[in-house]
Amino acid sequence: MKKLFLAICLLPVLSFAQTLLPIGNTNFPINDNNSAAPTSAINSGWQINGIGKIIVIVPHPSITTKLYACSGSGGIFVSTNSGTNWSPLTGSFLPGVQFGSLAIDPTNSNIMYAGTGEPSYAQMYGWGGYGTFKSTDGGVSWTQSNSGMGNVVVLDLCINPANTQQVVAATSAGIYKTSNGGTSWTAVMSSAGSWVQQIVKQGNSGNLVAAGNTRFYRSTDFGSTWTTSDLDPSFSSTFSTGRVAVAASNSNVVYAGWVNNTFGTANNASLYYSTDGGVTFTKKYAFTDAVKLISYDGSTSAGYGWANFVLTISKTDPNTIYVGGHLLFKSTNNGVNWTLKTPNWYCCIHTDIRQLIFDPNDGTNTRMLASTDGGVFLSTDDAVNWSQLSNGLFCNQYLSMGQSNLNPDFVIGGLQDNGIIFNSPVDGNYHTYTGGDVYDHMTCDYTNAYNVYTSYSGGRVFNPYNRSQVANLNLPSNIYTSGTANSRQSFFISPLNPAIAYGWGTNVYRSSNVNSYNIATNTSSVAWTQISTFSVTIRDVKISPVDNNVLYALGNNATVYKSINATEASPTFSAIALPGGASTSVEGSLTVSTLNPNVLYATANGAVYRSTNAGATWTNYTATGLPAINFEKIFIDPYSSIESVYLITTLGVYYRDLTMSSWSVVSPNTTALPQNSSASYAGIINGANLYKGTGSSNSHVSFSTWGSGIWKAGFYNQATNALPTGWSSVDIGSPAVAGSGFFDNAKLSFNVKGAGTGLNAASTDQFNFTRATVSGNSDIIAKIYSVAETDPVNGLSKTGIMLRASANANAPYVMVALTGHSGAVFQYRVNAGDVATVTTTSPAPTDAYPYWLKLNKNSSNVITAYISPDGNTWTQVGQVTVPFGTTFLAGIATTSNNSSVVNYSSANNVSLNSFVIPVQNIELHAAPVNKNNVSLTWNFESNDRNIVAEVERSTDGSGFNSIHRKSYFNNSTSQQSFDGNTIDASPFKGINYYRLKTIGQDGQVKYSPVQKVMIESDFIVLTEPNPVSINGDLKIVISGGPASKATFILYDITGKTIQSETFANAGINLIHLKLHNAGTYTYRIIYENKVIPGKILVTEN
Repeated sequence: MKKLFLAICLLPVLSFAQTLLPIGNTNFPINDNNSAAPTSAINSGWQINGIGKIIVIVPHPSITTKLYACSGSGGIFVSTNSGTNWSPLTGSFLPGVQFGSLAIDPTNSNIMYAGTGEPSYAQMYGWGGYGTFKSTDGGVSWTQSNSGMGNVVVLDLCINPANTQQVVAATSAGIYKTSNGGTSWTAVMSSAGSWVQQIVKQGNSGNLVAAGNTRFYRSTDFGSTWTTSDLDPSFSSTFSTGRVAVAASNSNVVYAGWVNNTFGTANNASLYYSTDGGVTFTKKYAFTDAVKLISYDGSTSAGYGWANFVLTISKTDPNTIYVGGHLLFKSTNNGVNWTLKTPNWYCCIHTDIRQLIFDPNDGTNTRMLASTDGGVFLSTDDAVNWSQLSNGLFCNQYLSMGQSNLNPDFVIGGLQDNGIIFNSPVDGNYHTYTGGDVYDHMTCDYTNAYNVYTSYSGGRVFNPYNRSQVANLNLPSNIYTSGTANSRQSFFISPLNPAIAYGWGTNVYRSSNVNSYNIATNTSSVAWTQISTFSVTIRDVKISPVDNNVLYALGNNATVYKSINATEASPTFSAIALPGGASTSVEGSLTVSTLNPNVLYATANGAVYRSTNAGATWTNYTATGLPAINFEKIFIDPYSSIESVYLITTLGVYYRDLTMSSWSVVSPNTTALPQNSSASYAGIINGANLYKGTGSSNSHVSFSTWGSGIWKAGFYNQATNALPTGWSSVDIGSPAVAGSGFFDNAKLSFNVKGAGTGLNAASTDQFNFTRATVSGNSDIIAKIYSVAETDPVNGLSKTGIMLRASANANAPYVMVALTGHSGAVFQYRVNAGDVATVTTTSPAPTDAYPYWLKLNKNSSNVITAYISPDGNTWTQVGQVTVPFGTTFLAGIATTSNNSSVVNYSSANNVSLNSFVIPVQNIELHAAPVNKNNVSLTWNFESNDRNIVAEVERSTDGSGFNSIHRKSYFNNSTSQQSFDGNTIDASPFKGINYYRLKTIGQDGQVKYSPVQKVMIESDFIVLTEPNPVSINGDLKIVISGGPASKATFILYDITGKTIQSETFANAGINLIHLKLHNAGTYTYRIIYENKVIPGKILVTEN
C-alpha cells in the first residue's frame, strides 16, 4: 500500500514565488438566454450548460444534510447543506484524478473507499484507473488500496453493513472483493471484456445483484460467489452499459437494463423486471418499442447510452421507475407504459445524465438528485422542474481558453459538454452559451479587450457580449481547426502589430490584414499567405518580442526553423536541430525573452533547452526538479531581470530563474493543482496564455485544466527591499527616465534599472549607479544575470561594475560590463571631462549570462579588470591607472543607451572586499524559556561583505534543518562583530540539538558548536528492549497522553526510511521489526504533533 500524496509532499516548493490561484468559476454559470419560457432552453436553443461532470452523488450514512460528489476529473467534493454549496473534500488526492465511485462505512463514516477512473471515457478510450483508495479519517488522507486488483477502473463499490471489512467492487476487469478492509482484493468474477458497472444490495441480506456491459450477476454470500445470466445475448461488449436497481420498499423487486450504441447511434436497448430477487426476469422494454428511452427526442434520434443511462425506482412504490439519459421517462406499471417528464433534451437539466437517485436521508421521499455532465440538479416535484445544486463544484473541463491582452480579469474558454464560458467584467459572473464540446483555439485582440479570435469553422472573430457580431478569419484549411491538441494553439496575433497574425499546421502562414473585418456588419477581407515550405507538423510558433521579422517555428522533428525576414513577401528559413536526443513527437513549445531577445527557450516532450544566441546553439536546461512527462507550454516573465521561466506541465507549474540550479514547483494557494502522471490523462492542463501587465507584480500566466477550471500563476515579483546600509542609487547625467536600485532579500541580489544615452566614448555619461563609498585598496566582484537588449541596433545597453571618482557626469571611472549583444567591454576615463576609452574584451564571454566580473584596485591606483564564466577561473581583460582620491564610489552601473526605456538587470554575489577574513568566533546560546519555547542568541565576526546565518535544529544531532535565516551586510573592509536572536516556538518534545551555520560571500560554510536543550513532554515514551533482535518485537509504551494515534518511523544510518508503522491508539504497542542487517538505527515517534527521537541497537539474535 502506498500513499498517493507523498509524491506531492516531496516536491520542492517555490517558497519565494507567488502561488497558484484558481480564477475560474466556482459557482454555476449564468446561461445567457433570449427566451424566458420555463420549458424553453435558457441557452438560446442549446442545452443547459453547467459547471462540470459529476459521475455519482453519495449521501452520508447518518448526517442527513451531508452529500459527497465524485467528479469525472476534478476530485471529490462535499456538501454539508444538502448540496446548496460544495467544497473540495480535504485531502481528496488531487483534483486531476478521475473518480467514478465512493462508499462510506455505515458504522464509521471516517472510513471511506473511492474508486478511480471515469467510467464512460475509460470504456471508450481504454483509459485505466488506479483501483481503489481508502481513507480512515473522513477524507483527510488517503492510501492506495489495490493489492490484488491493480490499476483497474472501479465503477461501483458496496460495503457489507453486517461486516464492514467486506467490500465488493465492480471494475473494468470483473468483480473484486476484500474481506480485510482493503488490505488485499480477490477476483471473484472475471472474464475478458467483463466491465461490471453497478452493484446493489438487496435490503439487509447478504444478497447482491450487479449489471455488467453484457450480463446480469447475482450473489447470495455478499460477493464471494456469483451466478451469471445472459438475459439478452444480443448485447456485445463494445459500448454496452448495464444498470440494475432494487426497490427500497421490496427487495425482491429488481430491474435490469442495457443499452448498446456507438457515438450517438443506438442499436439496442432492453429492460427486464423480476419479483423474486433476480432469479427470473420478464422483459418489459425493447428498443423496437415506439418510445425511445435513450434518445434526444423520445421517438427517433439516438443518444449516447454508453455514457448516459439511468435506472431508478421510487422509494415507496416498486412499480414506479424512472429511465433516461438525455430525456427522463416515468413508468408506473413496471415499464409497460411511459410518460415523458422532461419536454425536450435541452431544457430543465443538463442533457447528459449520469446518475439519478432519491435522497435516502429525505423524509418526504420527494428529493430527486441527478448527477450530470453539468453538475448536480434537484427536483422535488417528480422530475417536472429542476434547479441546480452545483455552486462550489470547481470541476469545469476546459478544452481550450483565451486570455484578454488588455483586461487581466477576462478569460474565455471552450468546455467539454458545456459550450463556451467567459467571465463578465460587467457583472463579475461567468456566462455560458452554445453547447457541446468546444475544442477550438481562442486568442484575444490587442486593441479590443473582448474581441476573440477562434479557429472554429475556418476561423471567426466575435464578441461574447454581442454574439450577433461575428466575422470570418478565412483561415487556410492547413491551419489546424479540428478538435486536436494542436487546434488549441494554431495561430496568434502579433503583439507588435495587431494587423499581423501567424498561423500554422504543417507550414507557417501569415496574414498582414487580420484586423480587416467588421463584426458589426459581419464582413471580412482577411487574407493569408503561406510563408514556409518545410512541411512538418508545427508544434509552436513565436516571434521576437522586439522585432516582427524574427520568427521561430518548432517542428515535430525536434527542429527549430528561424526566419529573420518574416514580414517580407517571401521569407526565408534556416533549420536548427535541437541537441541530440530531443524529440517533439508529442509536445513542444517556444518562448523568447523580452528583455533579451537573443534568449530563447524550447521544450521537447520531457526536456527544456535554452539558447543565448537567438537559436544558433542550444544547451539542455532541464536540470533537476522536473517530472518525467511531456511539457505543455513555457513562458518567460517579460519584466524579469533574472530570466524567470514558467513551465506548464500536466503535473503542475514549475519555475526556474538564472539564480537557480533546479526547478521548483509553484505551490497552489487553496487547493491542489490537478496532477496526474498517467499518459492516459495527458492534457489535464491544456491551454495557457501570458497576460503582460505593466510589471511582474501584475502580470501572470493563466491556464486551463481538464477538470479543475482555470488557474493563474502570478509571477515572482523581484523584491524591492531597501539597499544594504551604505548603498544608494543615483542617476548620473540626468537620464530622461529615472532608474533605481533595490535589494532582493530572498535571492540576495541587486535589482537595478537604468536609462540614459549611455556609457560610451564620450566626455559625459548617462546611467544609473547603485553604489557605496569605499576607500583604499578595493575589489568589487559581481555575478551579472542579465542585460536587457534596449539598444538592438548598436547593442550598447550595458550592466557592469564600476569604480568612479564621484557622481559627476564627467568624472573619472573604470568599468567592466556586459552588453545587450552578449559581449563584454572594458572602458575608462582617466581625467574628468576626457573622452572615455571603450574596448571590447578578449576573449569575449562564451555564454551570455550569467557571467562574473571583477575590478581590483591596488595602492598605486592601478585598476585591473577580469571576467569569469564561473567565479573561479578569471581572465584579465584590461588594466589602467586612474588617480582616485581617498574615497571613491564602487557599485553596479546600468544604462539602456536609449533615452526612452530602461535596462533591467540583476546581480548577486556582489562584494566590495579587498581581503576576506572567513567568519570566525561563532557562538550560539540555546536555553529553554518554558515547555514550548527555546531562546536562541548568537554572535560571530567577519569582514566578509555578505554573510548569511542560519539556525539549524535536529532531533538526533545529525540531520539538521534550518528554522531561522538572517542576512548580514558589512559596509566596510574591517573586521566586524555581528549578532542576532530568535525564539523557537515549536521545539520537539525531548532533546533538541541546535547549531549556527554561516555562509560567506564565497560560499564557505562554518558552524558553531552544537547546543543541546531538553524540552519536557506531557507524556512518557518508552522503547524496549534495547538492544533488540533483528527479527524481534520492539515494545513502544506511550503513557500520560491522550488515546490518539502515533506513528513510528525507523531509519538506517544513511537516513533512509526502513519501516513505518501507525498505532491505532497510544498505550502499549508491539512493532515487529522487518530488518535485514544488524547495527544502529534511529527512530522518530510522532505523537500529538510532537516528535520523539531515539536510537536502538539491533543485534543478530
